[in-house]
Amino acid sequence: MAPTQTDFASNDPTLRPPKYQRRRADMYRAVIELLEDQPHYTIVSKDEAASRVVAQRRAPLGAVDDVEVWIEGEPNGPVSVHVRSKHRRGLLDLGCGRRNIREFTRLLHHRQS
Repeated sequence: MAPTQTDFASNDPTLRPPKYQRRRADMYRAVIELLEDQPHYTIVSKDEAASRVVAQRRAPLGAVDDVEVWIEGEPNGPVSVHVRSKHRRGLLDLGCGRRNIREFTRLLHHRQS
C-alpha cells in the first residue's frame, strides 16, 4: 500500500502542506517538541540537517503507522511542513494515513497560533 502524504496539488485542502513564516530550524524544533509531547508518537530518527523526522504512531488497538515529517523552505522562512503516513500492516489503512496527517497538522497549527 502506498503511503498517504501532503501534496500542494491535493484536491483536499487538509492534505496540503501547511506554510509558516518561521525559520526552518525553529520549525524543526517545534515539530520535535510536538512529537515528543504526544504519548502515541515515538521518534525513531531525527536529521536536523535535512529538517526531517521519522516517528511511529501507535493506535489504541496497537496498530503502528510510520509517520515522516520534513520541512522545506528557505533557512529564514517561509517554510512548508510535509507529512507522510504509512500503515505497517494490511493492504488498506482505512483512512488512518489521512487521519494521522490531519491530526498532526491540526496540532502543529494550534501550537503555531
